[in-house]
Amino acid sequence: MVEQITIEKAQRSRPLRRYLFAVVAGLLFYIGSYSCLSLSGQYAWSQSGRVRYAFTLSVSDISIWQPKFLYWQRFINVKGEKTTRGNFVGYVYCPLIMLDRWWVHPTERLIAREE
Repeated sequence: MVEQITIEKAQRSRPLRRYLFAVVAGLLFYIGSYSCLSLSGQYAWSQSGRVRYAFTLSVSDISIWQPKFLYWQRFINVKGEKTTRGNFVGYVYCPLIMLDRWWVHPTERLIAREE
């Protein structure tokens, strides 16, 4: 009787172990693939939306880190609303891009704006 309960418990925990293994493997792939893309990235000029010409076009006023093939950034549109823009893969990796820009590759301001 005790052996049967132990066997049933082990059989119930098997799907949970597979699920946890799949989650851990997926996270390792997600972080590892981003690391490879970030290693081959570079800084690129971009617009924050804070500095604009009189006729509302935004000026390239920042230099941001862009991992290879990934594009994602925060932006202030013409109406003054905070938004984001990027490609599909950039949106998939945006949590890691934010962390990377915060800790490893900070955004550089090219034009000091007046407050």
